[in-house]
Amino acid sequence: MPENCAGNWEAEYMASPSDAIVDCEAVSHWSLADSLLTRHRRFLIMRFCERPPTYDQRRARISLMFPALLGLTATAAAIAAGYQSMAPTGQWFGNTFTGSPLGSKQIALTYDDGPNDPHTLKLLDVLAKHDVRATFFMIGRYVQQRPDIARAVAQAGHVIGNHTHTHPLLIFKSVAETRAELLQCRSALQDAIGQHSNLFRPPFGGRRPATLRIAREIGLQPVMWNVTGYDWNAPPAATIERKVERQMSGGDVILLHDGSHRALGADRAQTVIATENLIRRYKDEGWKFVTVEEMQAVSPTPSLSR
Repeated sequence: MPENCAGNWEAEYMASPSDAIVDCEAVSHWSLADSLLTRHRRFLIMRFCERPPTYDQRRARISLMFPALLGLTATAAAIAAGYQSMAPTGQWFGNTFTGSPLGSKQIALTYDDGPNDPHTLKLLDVLAKHDVRATFFMIGRYVQQRPDIARAVAQAGHVIGNHTHTHPLLIFKSVAETRAELLQCRSALQDAIGQHSNLFRPPFGGRRPATLRIAREIGLQPVMWNVTGYDWNAPPAATIERKVERQMSGGDVILLHDGSHRALGADRAQTVIATENLIRRYKDEGWKFVTVEEMQAVSPTPSLSR
């Protein structure tokens, strides 16, 4: 092989880079190439020297990639399923009520994790002041401890629904455990207030197909939400209001909390203040506050446009 091969290529490159002819063996001697070529030109040489893969090489590459692609697909499916198990408006695992069609002038205020002393009672005062009926999803063990508050909510004309007995994340509960949670809460409500709604809201919004199937088998109707005030950590009322306002689109089911699943006595003073301010604002704008049952009478199935 001529010793000046790389030099000859350099002259050809300078004259017409696109027509340059490269002897791969000659330029593979990098000690000589380094003295003549820049990094950019070395890159061009390597590109010229590459040979297209053979058929067998392509098949081998594909066979190596296929398991990885399957793994990525499975991972993506698992992530999507996990999201749907917690997403308030997700419908993969079965229909849940999330509100009326977009643009409706109805609003349903809903409160989770009560009854709770004293803030459930303070909330009742605000709702009565503005002649608003709401929907309360109660924890069975709290109802057993404070049946008097549960009765006060029912006597004020509000709707009461099932929020399980101990507030577990149901996606990790067996069929038997899920059924027991729902039946125990139903029994606690029956003992405290007698006849009540068939509405059910899963704690944390967590559900899987078996969760919804069991609920329906015992006559319960799953209800989620499409607007939340993110008030479980008791932020200032203005923060709760701002978060709600940003999500409003009409026909909304708003999630707020009058209690906490951790213990009775949770401070929900800011939620009470936010509730009054939201009622004033949206009533002034011509909105109508209804219970979930009243909203369902107008739109019994989830809105597909959400």
